[in-house]
Amino acid sequence: MSGLQRRLRREQAELIRALGEAVYREDDGRAQALKAEARARGQQIEECAQELAYALATARARVGRERVAIQPTQVLAGEPAEVLTGIAGEAGSNV
Repeated sequence: MSGLQRRLRREQAELIRALGEAVYREDDGRAQALKAEARARGQQIEECAQELAYALATARARVGRERVAIQPTQVLAGEPAEVLTGIAGEAGSNV
C-alpha cells in the first residue's frame, strides 16, 4: 500500500466517523455531503490500487525481459581440445 493510499484511507475513515455523527444528529444535508465525499475517497483508493497493480505488472514484465537477455553462457557440444587448439593456433599466427 502506498503512502497516498494510506492517506486516502485515513481521510475516508474520518469522513465516515463524521458521517455517523451527522446521521446521529439527524443532519441530513451534512450526512449526504459526507457520504458523497467518503464515496469519492473510496473511488480514489480503488484508482490508486489499480495504478499500483499496473505499475507492478509492468515492472515484473520488464524484469522478466531483462532476465531473458542476460541468460548464462551455454557450452556448445564439440571437441574442446580442437576448439582450444584452433584458437591458440590462430593467436600464434598473428604474432
